[in-house]
Amino acid sequence: MEQLNVLEEYYFNRLKEILEKNGTTFAKNLTSQYLFNDIEETYSGKSGIADVMERVVQTIVSNNTDWEIFSHPASSDSSFLTPKAVIHIDCKSTLDSDSDALQHKVDLGKNQTSYASDIPITYHDIPFKSNLPTIYNHTLYGELYTFTYIVKIVYNLDEGIDSLRNFKVFLCSVPNGLMQPILGLDFVKAGRELERPFYNELTSVNYVELVNELNTDEESVFSQCYYIDQENEVYKIYDWLNQNGNTLDDEQKELKKELGKIYKSKNFNVQRQKLRVKFLELPSDEENNFMWNRYQELTLK
Repeated sequence: MEQLNVLEEYYFNRLKEILEKNGTTFAKNLTSQYLFNDIEETYSGKSGIADVMERVVQTIVSNNTDWEIFSHPASSDSSFLTPKAVIHIDCKSTLDSDSDALQHKVDLGKNQTSYASDIPITYHDIPFKSNLPTIYNHTLYGELYTFTYIVKIVYNLDEGIDSLRNFKVFLCSVPNGLMQPILGLDFVKAGRELERPFYNELTSVNYVELVNELNTDEESVFSQCYYIDQENEVYKIYDWLNQNGNTLDDEQKELKKELGKIYKSKNFNVQRQKLRVKFLELPSDEENNFMWNRYQELTLK
């Protein structure tokens, strides 16, 4: 645990130094869109600021380290590989008038943290389970810790680039899930958005328990979506049910739709989609090596 803590702080300080020393690059590239007339009016993405942030941060980090790109699909906006760790970096943006900016909160998705991977976090009896492992196994480097860092910009666009110039940037480390017994849960809670992902595998007992709640038509849908693996004595979902809908024929699409309805109506496998992190409530104690300051405002130079 000591090594985990030391490495988490080391990479935090490394990222802080890199971003602060490249403040000119950061500001110039973040605001470059405003050098063109009316170009921002043609953009239809989720957030012009957030999308630009992802590109800027990945470019700065790539140009100032020899870290490898980590290309696994279940990863953050920017992910890197070192001989000691897999480093996930997510970019968040929020207006300075937003309550999350004022209260220094951020929502994290399942591929953006490992804090609830080994021990799910339950809120009002509904769990949040993250997807990132606490440790990766690499054939060359061996065991690699998972680290998640958030680069968060707080900005204002009331007067275009004139107000954007006053943006603030924060760097946060969301602790590895192995730190949960030490740092606790006071600074996190599961988000409100719910999902009901299909069970990919069920024991015979669990399968029967679910089927007993179904009527005849619903049971027929279940039996077409799951098959029994006799060797392992478990029921498994057919692989095509986890594929993108565009690859399915009409019959498969309808079956998948009906299975989704069953999960929703019966509240099967209900989970929370996001984790709410309250940055200002991250444990911080100068006398405790594990409770160093994981949330800091950056001074871009």
